[in-house]
Amino acid sequence: AKKPSWVFFHPMHLITASLAATAALLLIMFWPVHQEASKPNEPYRFVIYRPDVSQAAIAGDFTGWKAVPLQRNGSSGYWEISLSLPQGEHRYVFVLGGGERVPDPTVMTREQDDFGGENTVIATGGNA
Repeated sequence: AKKPSWVFFHPMHLITASLAATAALLLIMFWPVHQEASKPNEPYRFVIYRPDVSQAAIAGDFTGWKAVPLQRNGSSGYWEISLSLPQGEHRYVFVLGGGERVPDPTVMTREQDDFGGENTVIATGGNA
């Protein structure tokens, strides 16, 4: 009597099936998750309290390191601006009065710049 074909398993078939199952599991576990379509840049609000200065600006990688003026918020001593930033990591500094460069006092992440000062570092966006 001939054995049915489903009864006979060759060891090589078991090894191949095990490898295929392992590969499929790894693909499922580590396949990149598709994110939502790229969102438009959302405004990021920068604020500094300096009632002692007559002008304030911000300069960063998102302005090409050119000073962009901040708006005085009445007579409160606060200066502010909202800028649309792309997702990712950004560096910036406030430029006050006669050119004094000051990192953002509300953000503790900083790095040394090439001129002996400090830049503030922020991350924007969902996974930034």
